[in-house]
Amino acid sequence: MNKRDKEQNWVQFVRVLINSPGAVLTGGVGALVLCQGSLSAPAFAQVPIPVHPIPINLASLKILSILPQNPLVGQTITVNYELDNVGMGTASIGGTVGGSFGGQTLRNADGTPQAPVTVAPRATAKGSLVFTPTAPSSGNLTLGLYGPPACSPGPVGRPCKVPLLTSAHSPLTIVEPTVHVRIAGQTYADVAMKDSRDNSSAQNGYLYISHDPGCGWWGNNATDKFFDNKLLPAGATLEGVDYLEFWPLGIDASYAGGDGLGTGSYGASLSQYPYPSVKWENSCWSVFGGKAVKYAISFRIAMPQGTNLGEPTTDPTATPAPPSVPDGYSRTPGTGTNIAPPLNFYLVNKGTSFQATFGTLNAQGAITDITNGEDESILILSDKNLNSGCNGTGNVQLTAHAAATAAQMATLYGTSTTKYPKTIGACLTRPNDGSKQSLLVVVSYQPQ
Repeated sequence: MNKRDKEQNWVQFVRVLINSPGAVLTGGVGALVLCQGSLSAPAFAQVPIPVHPIPINLASLKILSILPQNPLVGQTITVNYELDNVGMGTASIGGTVGGSFGGQTLRNADGTPQAPVTVAPRATAKGSLVFTPTAPSSGNLTLGLYGPPACSPGPVGRPCKVPLLTSAHSPLTIVEPTVHVRIAGQTYADVAMKDSRDNSSAQNGYLYISHDPGCGWWGNNATDKFFDNKLLPAGATLEGVDYLEFWPLGIDASYAGGDGLGTGSYGASLSQYPYPSVKWENSCWSVFGGKAVKYAISFRIAMPQGTNLGEPTTDPTATPAPPSVPDGYSRTPGTGTNIAPPLNFYLVNKGTSFQATFGTLNAQGAITDITNGEDESILILSDKNLNSGCNGTGNVQLTAHAAATAAQMATLYGTSTTKYPKTIGACLTRPNDGSKQSLLVVVSYQPQ
């Protein structure tokens, strides 16, 4: 290798050292001085010449850890770092390590500024700085090694500059601490108001909802939805749902499925997927006829501290006040024997008589009484006369709006109560001129 090639290689080596990311060449007497005749003039001109001779010493600063790993507003955050002198020279590296994040200055754990540090060649120094964030923030945390102040001489004088020798960065996000609250959820509720008497109200962290059947011929059914159209604020999540259905006093809840006549179903049920919802139905018939469906619901929310949910919050970790029970209702399903409200039942003109079947194949229950619903006398047909018409023996005559006695029921059906489904037949006691297409009877029955 000739002299010029050697010079070019040496120049390139110095350039690499000077331009190394995260490294600094520090001052002092030492390992390399760039003007002792080893470089020719053209090569020498290509090397940036600092004011002082440059020994080859490299400063490396790195962030070892930031603790805790998921820092919160108000917590003391500790930043651990390492400063290495990895140069090939004999000079020590000196300066002060400082840092900042979100406009806050990092300091020692006791609150004092960081003291200067000196690292010998090929040695390591470790340390830590702390700060306590006062607001949520996200960005880069920066540490730097700062050299002694460099002041320009002169009669006027200028402000001293503190040179940044090397630096290290780490992304960091500070969030508010998570709190747990209870809400009634009225802000997030889509309640299906099917009747003018339906209502909802929030009390002590619970939403009380009442659905009246508004009888009427038929009751109502629908689904109340929560967090469907209006979502929780960013960062807030639903942790759980507390739900309680109230039951009318004195009515056996086992009959809530209906009376087997296609009527009488009653109650509410909670589903939590894909969002909380309560499916409900009420009735104008059977044992629950005219009774409003009532329930209370409450939601447990996890959210960053300070989140505005748009309604009052309570602490779910404390013992919550149990939902108050509406008058005439109970927290637990009722038990006992139920007599359903009498049912208006129309018998259809079949030519020789009026007939219709009370109940369905899946019905379970007993007819306890039959009342004439007409303003004139009628004949109730016994089972054996359903096909023969109105002139057979064993029929029972009921005057206008009269009820059959237990003995009359036994005459008709062999017992004072008869199981349904049951075909009921009747005739007018006068000749039918064809204008009468149905007869009204009122059936009292007991679901089983």
